[in-house]
Amino acid sequence: MAYWILPWNKEIFNLPQCLIDFGFVEWRQRNNLAVGDIVFIYCSNPLRQIKYMMKVSKINIPRNETVNDQYLFGYEYNLKPTDYYARFEPIAETTDSNTKLSLSSLREFGITSNFQGGIKVPYNILQWLLDCFDVVFDDLSQIFYEQSFSYLI
Repeated sequence: MAYWILPWNKEIFNLPQCLIDFGFVEWRQRNNLAVGDIVFIYCSNPLRQIKYMMKVSKINIPRNETVNDQYLFGYEYNLKPTDYYARFEPIAETTDSNTKLSLSSLREFGITSNFQGGIKVPYNILQWLLDCFDVVFDDLSQIFYEQSFSYLI
């Protein structure tokens, strides 16, 4: 299992509404994701913080089988019919006012990425990220404890 930070631009894609409507989101697969991986979604400007923690539940979904196009704000972002997607299911969400997961906090832990693409979570911040979401993950059983999709203050 791997842990990732992936970028999201809320000016391009309506992620919250997609989660409300479907309970999952299908994300263009650009990284070597696997079922069971954990993905932290980093929201770019103006929020500039990690907003969601999700679990990869399906990979290699052809674009013509996805549900997401209706949530794009008229922007194709170089999407191709040959693109593949991964399905993410929410585990937890933080509030917009939670500065613990801000870009400046990530920088304090040595993250230098501007999140133009996905990165693997550096080992030295993994436990801190999990603690920020107050979720305990049992690697052996792959079960999450605490409340699913909970808001943090």
